[in-house]
Amino acid sequence: MGVDSFDTSIGGMGGCPYCGNGRSAGHVPTEDFVDLCHEMGIETGYDLQKLIEASWIAEEVVGHPLWGHVSKAGPRPRGGEVYPVDMPFVETLDEASHFINGPAVYQGQISPWQENSALLAGG
Repeated sequence: MGVDSFDTSIGGMGGCPYCGNGRSAGHVPTEDFVDLCHEMGIETGYDLQKLIEASWIAEEVVGHPLWGHVSKAGPRPRGGEVYPVDMPFVETLDEASHFINGPAVYQGQISPWQENSALLAGG
């Protein structure tokens, strides 16, 4: 016994725009759910990167950002991957996309580590 299927949609598209004055539009984003399953060690058979790319295409088609978060920021590091030790503050979804788009997206952002490094070095 247990759950063997879930209802999700790419980017969380769907729902009823008339219920709750439009606040109930949207579903669970497939890419977020698959990332959650992978984080929990549940093999889904889905290629997360392909789901993320499908979400980007869907955003282009509908002409506005969708509700998924993994499609914006990318999956969190797992296994041997880690956050960069000197990573600055990440405050926007664009900056959070560093796992997909590289560290250039947060260039110039405030970094607490630079100041602390100077203090530790006696500067």
